[in-house]
Amino acid sequence: MQPGVLAFSRREGVAAPTDVLASLAECGVTDPVLHQGTGLLVATWGGLDLAPDGSLLLSRGPRRREHDLGQDAVSAMLGRGDAAALAEVLPPFAAFRSTGQDEAVAVTDALGFRHLYHAQGPGWAAVSTSARLLGVMGDRDVDREALSLQALLGWQVGQWTLFEGVSKLGPGEVVRLRSGRLTVEDGRPAPPPLAELDEAVDAAAGVLRQHLTAYVTDHPDATLQLTGGQDSRILLSAIPRELRRGL
Repeated sequence: MQPGVLAFSRREGVAAPTDVLASLAECGVTDPVLHQGTGLLVATWGGLDLAPDGSLLLSRGPRRREHDLGQDAVSAMLGRGDAAALAEVLPPFAAFRSTGQDEAVAVTDALGFRHLYHAQGPGWAAVSTSARLLGVMGDRDVDREALSLQALLGWQVGQWTLFEGVSKLGPGEVVRLRSGRLTVEDGRPAPPPLAELDEAVDAAAGVLRQHLTAYVTDHPDATLQLTGGQDSRILLSAIPRELRRGL
């Protein structure tokens, strides 16, 4: 299995739906790193482990439009539950943090590019990078409708997964686990009002210029692949002429 994380929360007095270690082993994780709280079990594998403050980045190089973000900054946003600020981190992005002995929080980017999954059962809740693991833990059947859809399209639609009762975390959503329950919050702002075409083009051009100028300034070793289409050429044209050498 790819490197990942599982956070399993249960209400006091509620037994786990299945043995967590047995479920991990069934999914190919035989040597997880375990962190046990009073009501929360966190398992990581594949070389991942929690930082001393309980945080874990699940994507590389988190960044807002104007600057890079370190793990401490992401962890602080998770700790204070700042869903709006987390939704501004550029895709692909996801992060996790254990915020107490019986609670945890996880987030995905505003486009949902980095997949996280969650499931709720009687007295327990869990979030993981693996939908299959959550399905095995909860003894969930295969979702035949979702399977049929994937057979026709080649992918899943919306927040469906191949397992009944296991859902993908939606774009820009923050999921919180505590005492066997999960809550989900959408941190994305309301859509902006419709703009006239010329105004929208100018605004989009401004965003691209601001973002790409900042990125190339911060990362002068960056390269740009021209794929033959217009999209990569638009990106190149948004970079100031003096910063294009070597791209």
